[in-house]
Amino acid sequence: MSTKKQALIIDDDSSISMLLEAMLAKMDYQCTQAETAEIALDILKNKSFLLIITDYMLPGMNGILFMKRVKKLYPNQSVIIMSGYGNQINYQDIINAGASDYLKKPIERAELTSRILRIEREYDILKELQETNLKLESVLNNANALTSEMIDNQDELANILKYNTDAAMVVDENFTIINVNEQFLSLFSIVDPPLEGKKCYDIFPNSFCSKEDCVVKPIVEGANKVEKEKEYISPDNIRIPCKITAFPFKEKTGKLKGIINIYKDLREKELEKDKGIVLGMLQSSAKVGKQKVDKLNQIYQRMDRYYLELKQTEKRLKNSEKELRILNNISKILLTTQDI
Repeated sequence: MSTKKQALIIDDDSSISMLLEAMLAKMDYQCTQAETAEIALDILKNKSFLLIITDYMLPGMNGILFMKRVKKLYPNQSVIIMSGYGNQINYQDIINAGASDYLKKPIERAELTSRILRIEREYDILKELQETNLKLESVLNNANALTSEMIDNQDELANILKYNTDAAMVVDENFTIINVNEQFLSLFSIVDPPLEGKKCYDIFPNSFCSKEDCVVKPIVEGANKVEKEKEYISPDNIRIPCKITAFPFKEKTGKLKGIINIYKDLREKELEKDKGIVLGMLQSSAKVGKQKVDKLNQIYQRMDRYYLELKQTEKRLKNSEKELRILNNISKILLTTQDI
């Protein structure tokens, strides 16, 4: 592929075109010639040029109309209009129409060179500006992506803090607190937030959290999860056993964004244990009570049987008494009969 600069010359006078091509060759240009604006437009469909030099008077479409058509298709294209009818053309009108510059025939090399050098400088500045804009756009896109990711990360961190039922705290790799949730403030009876910006080991007693014994340290050093059980003693001497779980929160790139610490209040666990003991005692008592009730029911059943037997005995006694009275009466009758 040629490294020469490309120029398109449009003039129906081949001698003018050849002269321009010779001049431009000394400025390291490779030239393509066209006799009409229509031919030039066809050439532009398949090839781009740093510079176009066109005559004003052309067969068919003139140079001004051609330039306007080109500018509509390629807004940044540099076009020089040349003409041998200087008294009929106004320089300001040509520039206002969109031309990069104007040359009067016959063409002088010094004038051509100075005009082209100025256009090249403008082209270089425009190209540099476009490249800078692309870089700025790329930087802006990256910044927007990072901002979006930061917002996503912040939203995710906020959700972790908001929806976690246990006490939670987020710190950075320097042990600096980023945020805490309401459960954290409640568990550790903290009444003077905010804690953001403070070191996590500064808000706790050394027995619970120190710089050397902080769960954050192993995470910063590369651990994926750390668990410890410690007892927090509050300023008013309330003992709070805690299970501390720490794990890293990372960006999509793998960079450490923060460390999340979850504090599980183990008093609930102990309470559940106590509940279990009490429940066991109640169940045991209930079992003993059931045994006593069963035994009592057995006694009641025996009493019912005894009562029934007693009733039956009483009935038999009554029958016996009746029989005895009858026998007595019979005896009396017999005795009376003997006397007679």
